[in-house]
Amino acid sequence: MASSASTIFICFLVLLNSISWPSKAAAAGIRLIRRDSPLSPYYNPNATVSDLATAAVESTMERVRFFQARQKSAFLNEDAQVRVRAGTGEYLMEFQIGIPAQPVYAVADTASELIWVQCAPCPRCTTKRPLFYPSGSLTYKPIDCSNSSCTELSTSYCSRNQVQCQWRESYGDGSFANGELATDTFTLGSLFETETISNVVFGCSHLAFGLDDDESGIVGLNRQRLSLPSRLRVSKFSYCLVSPNDDTVGSLLILGSNAVASGSSNTPILTVPGQEAFYYVTLEGISVGRDRLPIPENYFQPTKNGEGGFIVDSGARFIVLQGRAHDIVVKGVEDRVQGLKKVYSKDKEIQLCYAATYAQLENTPQLTFHFKGADVVLTTLGTYFLQETGVWCLGVVPGDSISIFGNRAQSNYNVGYDLEKNTISFASAECGTF
Repeated sequence: MASSASTIFICFLVLLNSISWPSKAAAAGIRLIRRDSPLSPYYNPNATVSDLATAAVESTMERVRFFQARQKSAFLNEDAQVRVRAGTGEYLMEFQIGIPAQPVYAVADTASELIWVQCAPCPRCTTKRPLFYPSGSLTYKPIDCSNSSCTELSTSYCSRNQVQCQWRESYGDGSFANGELATDTFTLGSLFETETISNVVFGCSHLAFGLDDDESGIVGLNRQRLSLPSRLRVSKFSYCLVSPNDDTVGSLLILGSNAVASGSSNTPILTVPGQEAFYYVTLEGISVGRDRLPIPENYFQPTKNGEGGFIVDSGARFIVLQGRAHDIVVKGVEDRVQGLKKVYSKDKEIQLCYAATYAQLENTPQLTFHFKGADVVLTTLGTYFLQETGVWCLGVVPGDSISIFGNRAQSNYNVGYDLEKNTISFASAECGTF
């Protein structure tokens, strides 16, 4: 914990230098770790650049399928018990559960509600990390079937003659996580010390099937009542994700009144019927350099049948654009990038790659996303990714009808969520410059 606290403290000092924060300190800061970085408990030192690039594309497309399935379920008024998995997620949150505290890692996910972790006993769990042991916590308490947290959660249930509330996440590929709903004490790393929160509702999975080895749990950050912000009774949270090429430090999640930086640009959060949990926003256009691309604004608006729209998301690695908008952006970049050799992409979803150095890419026109009330200029590493040695590709994939602002594009921005004012803010920040 000492090294984690030091990292968090340094992150905070960096943010102070680049952002104007409110005078009162009222926030809990938690380290976020990119899943494939050397800081991650799931780091694979044998993975090649090509392996990591392919995994990032696949994870992004899995995220697309997740949102599309949720949109379809909402439109058809289906009980979304059978879901498409949200993907393995990109950023792990490091925290502790129980008294005495037990360290756990789980994916911080802006599209999920419930907090859940893999618990012991769990004979079929394959996670590489130690499980949470409820029997080792003095404050662990299963939730009764009559509790409102049980009755209001769509994935919870109570069989005949049961007293304790059960919980199950079933996915379209046949995988699932199953266990009980419970409460326990959570310990979060703060900017200067740890903060302890009692009676946090979470799912304790004792049976898992078909999940990847590194799927050890989720921390929901969406707008529903069982998400972490709701359980902590905070109306604001933010994250500052370090540059994708910085593997030496963690990123930072802040919960509380200091989460949203003053002076940042704000865009309204839209409420889409049946999908109120997600962070939809209005994208008015996209520019390459100084040129606004000819993309009709309605390409990014939700349709009457619940499809489409533009979502700010922590789980997708790359930018996802509605099919026709995607083609316009790819052509717009290709037409304006001069002097670089185009090369074949090994991933079919990636349409534009160059044989280039990073220094050469820095001289290419920047992408700007024009949200309602906020312009976000992407960094070079927020725009391009290394597909293999010497090959850089545009990190934009087609999404059929849906569009997503992935986490790579959000790097080196403090992205703030104000759930009281229903806004998302963007403030440029050197998240990993120590």
